[in-house]
Amino acid sequence: MVNYHFFGENSNFFLGNTEEKLLLKPKFFPHLESLGVITKVVSKKYETFLLNNRGEVYQLESGKPNLLNLTDIVSISAGKNHNLALSHSGKVYSWGSNPKCLGFGSVKEIIDKPQQITTLSGHFIKKIKCGKSYSFLLDYTGNLFAFGQNSDGQYGNGTWWGHDEPQIIQAKVKKIFLGYCSSSFMIKENGKLYASGNNVNGCLGSDKGNLVLITRRKITLPFDTSKLKTIKTSFLHSLALTTDGDLYSTGGCLFNGQETTLHSFKKIEPLKNVIKIGCGHLYSLVVTKSGEFYCFGSRVHTKFKKLGQTIFKLDFNMDNFPFSKIYVGHNFNCSILQSFSLIEEDFLNFFKSQELADYKIQDIPVHSFILKLRTGNQDLKQITDILKQYPKNQVYDYLQWIYSGQIIDNELINTICADFGINSPSERTLLKSISSLYSQDDQKDFAICVIKNKKKISHIKVHKILLQARCGMFLEMFKTISQNMECVSDYSNKSVLSMQKFIKYLYTDVFEINENDDIDFLKSQFEDVRDYYQLNKATSIYQTILDFENKYLNK
Repeated sequence: MVNYHFFGENSNFFLGNTEEKLLLKPKFFPHLESLGVITKVVSKKYETFLLNNRGEVYQLESGKPNLLNLTDIVSISAGKNHNLALSHSGKVYSWGSNPKCLGFGSVKEIIDKPQQITTLSGHFIKKIKCGKSYSFLLDYTGNLFAFGQNSDGQYGNGTWWGHDEPQIIQAKVKKIFLGYCSSSFMIKENGKLYASGNNVNGCLGSDKGNLVLITRRKITLPFDTSKLKTIKTSFLHSLALTTDGDLYSTGGCLFNGQETTLHSFKKIEPLKNVIKIGCGHLYSLVVTKSGEFYCFGSRVHTKFKKLGQTIFKLDFNMDNFPFSKIYVGHNFNCSILQSFSLIEEDFLNFFKSQELADYKIQDIPVHSFILKLRTGNQDLKQITDILKQYPKNQVYDYLQWIYSGQIIDNELINTICADFGINSPSERTLLKSISSLYSQDDQKDFAICVIKNKKKISHIKVHKILLQARCGMFLEMFKTISQNMECVSDYSNKSVLSMQKFIKYLYTDVFEINENDDIDFLKSQFEDVRDYYQLNKATSIYQTILDFENKYLNK
């Protein structure tokens, strides 16, 4: 499944497979399909790293993805000449060409392959962030670790001295915000915002006249800190986004459409309903709720600029593209990640495997139930006639959207959806379609029988195709039998409730757990989902069950 789109400067052709040095609109890269669903992108000046939903990290070299010696990774971050990776178990790995920033003590040689920072043993790290030549790590108890250079006072501990190994510099920290430069922000457990490090042009939102802050200083925001969604920093300015969609800036930045210098955060009035922000070295990108992209700053490529303007609206719109994240690079570029639920991943795998397909469109095996559900048309002949108008490769791309929401060609999806009377594809996602089936008992064609003492005590109605697509155990069963199944003998009432919760999860991707659940039963179900598809989200849910078991049941 490819969910990675990119636009902007293709420095040194790091995306490969294209001779374009500048992409004016987001482009889809099919050659990355084998990587799975990309969950995070780090784009440096000459390097790009991709993290996927299987916990693997790839480095792009001339567009070719090279797998690094890392597993079970949940986050990545990078500075100028050093990189970090965080595992699901809270371990931190480091590598790069600047030994002073790697966290391995007095080691002087380049480390070109990721190695674990073993001095952190005993600490469960939950957040990693790299600045230009230093790193912050936050553990689950609120301890903030730092290592690397401290030449701009970015540690905020009143000194200029850096650490060559991770050292605790602050306790009771809730959140951290770092950028590519040497500006650091943190929110403590008291809910207050503090800043330290590079303050050129007032980019920390602090008083005029201080080029650096070596002692952490409280920053006053023009809104309640509880509404702060995120802070992004560039070399000369910082942006703060609120949960209300308001955008504020400080430093050598943009204010009310005019380039100026500010020493405290001020609201950028022309930009409203902002949902995503990102900062590169000397520029920023902003995305609104309506899918519009805006950019400003001194590093914006001339091809994107418009005469007489300081805020540049880019010539494309992502309104019908269900993206979840944007990652802004050092140079002027942006990676856009399309959002997928586990349902969508499962159904796309189901489509590509051709398991139990019962119909064909231009010789492409499909499942008639899904086809009818997603087109809103119950007549297979009419569906076939409409899709006959299009080349087979375009039909295949449309069917991928049918099964997953994956958009390769936005214009194509809009056109075919209009043929079926669907004016807004973004309102007809697979997740919404499948979730709507949960309450439609009249269409459910299968019953899971609950047996106790060899007597049927109840049954749970479901859609057979949902079980086939989402759970390997059911898929294998349906290859050999078509009758109702007897799930487990001596089923407890507690297990029945847990089975109902598991079925709801299969329909909605919503999972909740409490002390009234049958933990052993849920473990067995999610072990099956996890083992069959090996998807990170299912594994994470399984880990949630184990964590709950350890916390409440093994006291």
